[in-house]
Order: sequence, then C-alpha cells, then structure tokens
Amino acid sequence: MIKNQQILLQYATKKQATKLKALWKYGSTRKAAKIIGVSHQSISVALQAVKTKANAQSIAQHVGTEVPEGYHIKGTSALLDEDDNIKQRWVKTDVDKENTIERLRLATQVFCDEARNLAPYIPAPKINNSDLLSVIPIADLHFGMYSWKEETGADYNCAIAENIVIESIQRIIDSAPNAESCLIASLGDWFHSDTEENRTMRSEHILDVDTRWQKVFKLGVKLKKTIIELALTKFNTVYVTICKGNHDDHTSYALSLIMQAYFQNEPRVIIDDSVAEFRYHKFGNNLLGMNHGIAKMDRLPGIMACDRSKDWGDTEHRLWLIGHKHKSESQEYPGCVVERFRTLAAKDAWTINSGYRSTREIQRLDLHKKFGLIERSIVGINQI
Repeated sequence: MIKNQQILLQYATKKQATKLKALWKYGSTRKAAKIIGVSHQSISVALQAVKTKANAQSIAQHVGTEVPEGYHIKGTSALLDEDDNIKQRWVKTDVDKENTIERLRLATQVFCDEARNLAPYIPAPKINNSDLLSVIPIADLHFGMYSWKEETGADYNCAIAENIVIESIQRIIDSAPNAESCLIASLGDWFHSDTEENRTMRSEHILDVDTRWQKVFKLGVKLKKTIIELALTKFNTVYVTICKGNHDDHTSYALSLIMQAYFQNEPRVIIDDSVAEFRYHKFGNNLLGMNHGIAKMDRLPGIMACDRSKDWGDTEHRLWLIGHKHKSESQEYPGCVVERFRTLAAKDAWTINSGYRSTREIQRLDLHKKFGLIERSIVGINQI
C-alpha cells in the first residue's frame, strides 16, 4: 500500500476503510462494489468524504498558495519582523461550494440507488370522494435544528421533530374527509442545514444543529417517507411537492429525487421533481401556488397569472401557500388569496434573541373541485 493510501486510512471509519481497500485492490469502483456487495456510488462517496476530512486536518499546517482538494484561498496573512521580512505566513481557506454540491450529488445517487422501489404495498382505501382534495402544507420544519429549552423556551432536536410531525400528521389525516386525493406541500426549509458545514448556502449563517449533517439527512428522508405512507392509508392518490427554502436549497431537491426513487413502482404517489422556484397544482376549479415565501406577497398573484395564464382563466379559486416567516398571515388580492403558514419548529437562539414569538401549528385545507375551500383543520403543536 502506498504512503498516500496509508495516510487516508487514518481518517476513515471502519466501513469507509473497507470500501477504500477494495477500491485500491481491484482498481475500479464498479468491480470493488460488486465484490464487497455495495453500490459503486457509495465507494465514490466514501473516498470523497475521507479526502475531505484529511484535507481539513491539514489546513492548520498548510502554507503556500497550493491548497488541499475541496478548498479555495479566501485570504492570506503574515507575521513580519522589524525589517519587514516575513517570519511566518498563513493561508486562509474555505470549503468550495462546488465541492460541497458534488458530495451532495454523490450522496443523493447512493440514496436513490439504495431506496429504489423499496416502498411497501399499502392497500388503497375503498371509500373516496373524487370531488375533494385534502391539502397539507408543511412549513419550516427545520429538521436537524437544535434548541435548548432553558435558552429558548422549548427543546428541539431530530427526535422531537420526528415525534411532532408523525403525531400531528396522523391527527390531520385521521380527521380528514374521504377525499380521493391529497397534496402534501412542503413549503421549504424542511431541513435546517444544507451542508455538513452547518451553514446556509445563501448567506452562510452559522446554524445550531442537533447532530451530524449526514445523520440528519438520513433521518429527514425517513420522516418524509413515513408521512407519504401515512397519507396512502387514507387517500387513493398522494401528490408530493417539496419547495426549496433558504436553508435547504440543495437538500430539498435531493429529497424529491430520493422520494421519487423510493415510490417509483407506487402509481398512487406522484412526486413533483421540478426545480422551479414557484410550483402549481390545479384541481378542478382551484389553482394552488406553492413557494417558500421569500418573494413579497403582493407579487405572487401576478406571478401566478403570468406562469399559469390558461389555468388562471380556467379557475375561480386561486390560493398561494407560503412559509418562511414562521407566522400566520393572509392577504386577499384581486383574483387570488396569499396565505402564509406557521412553523412546526421551536425557536432557535437567533430567533428568540431577535424577538420572534410565533405560534406553532399544522393545518389541513379541504378543497371542493367546484366550490373551493370548504373546510379547515388545525393541530396546535403545543398540544403534542
């Protein structure tokens, strides 16, 4: 084994080491994967993860203009003597976003490969009403966020979030009418962090997180799968839309692809795999728009009319579903209502210290194909 390989193994877990040794022994990811019984993408992910960890460990000792793989120079500093000669020099580096996205892409491939067609058979309900659609907006779950009760007023972590979602969704579904179809509309920020650096990709804000990003991602995928399976016990057809938020630009799309792979052979589940910022769903005389809610509310009716001009003309009841601000807000404009939904998550340190005090809840909206919104159900999270 060559020296560089020995160095990499120092930063590998037991499972990663097994994959790397097989790769080096057999010379290709596909051949190594076949022999040890894993997907070839998982070997690529293991190699990239170990390289990233090894590179990060070397940053403190690294000097000069050549930086480790996966990083870029963002600045330099030097210690000068009294004659302005350089005594010591430091290179300030940061993780390349392109490298982070590539690791996420590889991880998503592994998840899709391992999850494909794994959805269990769930018998369709015998009673349904084709004139009804039940809509379940899920705004700002921030799965993976950490909050400490003594600081923020409520504890929050992955286990608590999972319990809140499953119990509240179960209540919402149990009380729903016998509608033929259901729309699960995730309105962005399903995940709290988009990368293992635990920062938002857009603003690079440092986030309070519960545990390792990889573990959060796995648990968040499992939770979304559970929600869809619960809905299948009540509704004949389940539509799933996952909008991206400012906390999960990339993981939201990865989640859509994984759900599509998992339910690939389940015709009763229809996953919206669009990358569009603004999403739409037409149901009879109803036109729904879905977005995270960063755009100003008064712009949304015009965006809907432009994006879906024919559907706008063919419908009478038009409604936008948005999140982002963690509060309840509704505004009626000519031809369209825009409604913002409350968060399911507790407040983190930044939120509480900034003076925000929103209530937590989840809702179900029942739409009639002809008459529009006819019923609404609300579950307060504080009751769980």
